[in-house]
Amino acid sequence: MLCTRVGETAADLLNEKAGLGLTGVSPLMGALLTVVLVVQFRTKGYRPGVYWPAVALISVVGTLVSDNLTAPAPGSYSQAWAALHGARHVRPAA
Repeated sequence: MLCTRVGETAADLLNEKAGLGLTGVSPLMGALLTVVLVVQFRTKGYRPGVYWPAVALISVVGTLVSDNLTAPAPGSYSQAWAALHGARHVRPAA
């Protein structure tokens, strides 16, 4: 649960506050995860300074992948809201 929350928070922060957008942050974090995993797999034994960044980055990158798969095109949120709001007022023909 904690990793999910950290992943969502970090991914949203980087996506919105860093100004890189979803398509800019995703490859950057993916590359960083790759570097950390290479270091992790080459490390003999448990090293918290290598292990925990890998755990955190897996959470962040997993959230970014999910966001990329589910995020609508720009402007689609308002269009989807308008469509759903309008559909509430449509009555089926009797």
